[in-house]
Amino acid sequence: MAGSSNQFTYQLGATLVNIGTNAVVQILPPRGCNGVYFGWQSGGSLAIMNGAGTSGPLWGYLLGTTEYINLEGPATFFLGAGGATAIAAVVWKYSAGYSLLP
Repeated sequence: MAGSSNQFTYQLGATLVNIGTNAVVQILPPRGCNGVYFGWQSGGSLAIMNGAGTSGPLWGYLLGTTEYINLEGPATFFLGAGGATAIAAVVWKYSAGYSLLP
């Protein structure tokens, strides 16, 4: 396959994100990220939102409890919670040359 080695994943990083009830949180990709995999971990409803100006999961794409979203590329996105605080599981995919050192 032609192209750069940066298109492949060489390391994974994981985190949990708490999203308060009726809050919207912007998720920013870290340096060296070339993709992300995320979904509902626990708590209230979790939705992908259009932006920070919206509130509650009624204005976004509501994720199922077993549904995970896989994105290629360093995408910025917004998550919202409804009913109770939601916890999203996020796995970052890092490209070649990623280092824990600055």
